[in-house]
Amino acid sequence: MDIFSTCALYLAILYLSLSLIYFVRQQNSRIGTNPHPPGKTGWPIIGETLAFVMASRSDTPERFITDRMIAYSPDIFLTSLLGENLAVFCGASGNRFLFSGEDKYGTSWWPRSMKKALLFPEALENSSKDESTKMRSFLPVFLKPEALQHYIPIMDSMARKQTGPLTRKSGLSPPRRKQVEIARNKGPDELLNWEDIQKMRYSWMAACEAMRLAPPAQGAFRETIKDFTYSGFTIPKGWKVVHSTREDPKYFSDPEKFDPSRFDGIGPAPYTFIPFGGGPRMCPGKEYARLEILVFMHNVVTKFRWKKVIPDEKITYNPSPVPVRGLPIRLEPSHKPRQHVFSSILHARTDMITIYI
Repeated sequence: MDIFSTCALYLAILYLSLSLIYFVRQQNSRIGTNPHPPGKTGWPIIGETLAFVMASRSDTPERFITDRMIAYSPDIFLTSLLGENLAVFCGASGNRFLFSGEDKYGTSWWPRSMKKALLFPEALENSSKDESTKMRSFLPVFLKPEALQHYIPIMDSMARKQTGPLTRKSGLSPPRRKQVEIARNKGPDELLNWEDIQKMRYSWMAACEAMRLAPPAQGAFRETIKDFTYSGFTIPKGWKVVHSTREDPKYFSDPEKFDPSRFDGIGPAPYTFIPFGGGPRMCPGKEYARLEILVFMHNVVTKFRWKKVIPDEKITYNPSPVPVRGLPIRLEPSHKPRQHVFSSILHARTDMITIYI
């Protein structure tokens, strides 16, 4: 045999030997203990990442989760994404377990590929927990309720410069009518305040329903810090875990229908709607995001009529939801007669709320 064939043979023998040792050790580690979660890790290195990306690009990212819940377990299953083996916790029970067990069973963790995309280069060598702790140490000063109240007029002022005068048009839908009522009760130069925001209840219900249908993130990662058992399966220390978000018909009737009334009263069951996470590490910017969304909605719905240029445009996930064609919309100032309107097309790549108002 030539040198190339000899090297290939040695590598094959080494690979088979290491694989055999790995599987034997895996079997021995399970003797007398609960089994690991069911599932498969796919191809070496890439795992099931391609299947996940294909599901995300096909406008059905939840299929990756639901198919494996049916095949393996409705509570937890094993997969491999972004070069890491992951235990995926499913449903409200899984979310509750992970969020309430923060720093007890697991701690914040992100794949290196995602850290490179989201963090500064100098932060790559720090642990995700260290970065999270650093950010949370200074954010509360800016996100306290008394500080947030000062941001509302600033947001409104910026929005007004972009959107123009208030419409006086009648025959409005209930959510838009409420926003116009708020604006009409204010002077020409009077900006929104905290009390106005509290009146925008239905608008926030609509925003929440949009986030339920198109979650801004498909889950969050953790790294286990001790061995523990969940739903009859053993999760070893050092494993990576992730919670999933999905439209569960168990908690949401007709889950694909846009219905803001789901958030009326006490709203969805705990841990079934988690766009901002939960437990002690719930997103500290949740209230800031609410203010930003509502101020934006107020200025758009009171000043414009609009129409989607592509009515059936699909949403892809990369990893957050993004309209495939950039969500082109035709805007018309509501205060001008339709026959004299100069229409323009704008692209809003991340403002998903405009689809559903």
